[in-house]
This record gives sequence, structure tokens and C-alpha cells, in this order.
Amino acid sequence: MTQPAKERTHAVELEYSSQNSRRSKIYIGVGIVVALLVAATVYVALQASGLTDAAQVEMRTVVVAVMGSPRVEAFGPIRR
Repeated sequence: MTQPAKERTHAVELEYSSQNSRRSKIYIGVGIVVALLVAATVYVALQASGLTDAAQVEMRTVVVAVMGSPRVEAFGPIRR
């Protein structure tokens, strides 16, 4: 008959624990550096592709009512 397998003594913990604060700080630091590198890469790629050029917006003259319409005011104040 075979012997039961020994239980592992070194369990892998995937949950956050504050017991190893140095490792946590390293993870946070590496995460910030990676985020900055990704942001810089996206910025440079957008600049190189020309997608960030400001397009001219057509301006138009419009008419805006100063007072409310009587039809709208008949239903009472607008609730937001």
C-alpha cells in the first residue's frame, strides 16, 4: 500500500497581506514604473501617428432663448 503524499509546507498565498511590506513596496514601485512606461509609449505613438493634431472646428452663429418657452413652463420647473 502507498503512503499518503506529504502536505506542502510552503503554501502559495495569492491574497494581500501586510506582513511583507518590503515586497509590497517593490510591487507598487514596479507597477508605477510600468504604468509610466506604457503612458509614455502611448503618448509617443499618438504623436508619431498624427492623431493628436487639432482639427479646425466650424463656427456657427446660433440663437438662444433668454426666457423659457410658455409651453415648457406650463409643465412646471425642470427637476434634475
